[in-house]
Amino acid sequence: MAAAVLLAAAAVVGLVRLPGELHRQLDSAAAQRGIPRVEGLAVQPPIGAAGTEFLALVRRTVPAVEPVRVVQPVTPLSPLEDRESGQAGVCGYSTTRLTYYWLQYALLPHPMTCAANARWTVYARVPPPDPLPAGAVAYRRSGGWTLVRR
Repeated sequence: MAAAVLLAAAAVVGLVRLPGELHRQLDSAAAQRGIPRVEGLAVQPPIGAAGTEFLALVRRTVPAVEPVRVVQPVTPLSPLEDRESGQAGVCGYSTTRLTYYWLQYALLPHPMTCAANARWTVYARVPPPDPLPAGAVAYRRSGGWTLVRR
């Protein structure tokens, strides 16, 4: 019983420290390889410099405590996907998962949300709905990236 409690506590501590550790490791790797950076974010080839600049703008614009919803292009469902439902293109479901996880990292400290009524939504290389939901405004656009505020 005590071993199970200790194991569970270690798992919780590890999960809490994971984002900070990933950030530290990426900083270390970027410094060693000379990866271009935009406002502290390493430019990843799948995102590109323009996408990284947009993500930096989102980090500056959205209050740190407010969650962000991310909508991405839909890809074929991976055979490793364990969910059986969800909105395709949202929360990493039927998307390029590695890109989704990078977006989560790049938008730290903002929590991610899957809620359709989120105040802030990033449309990453997909157009926002036309027309936008009532009360929503396209706050910023850059290339294929759009930040919508409700």
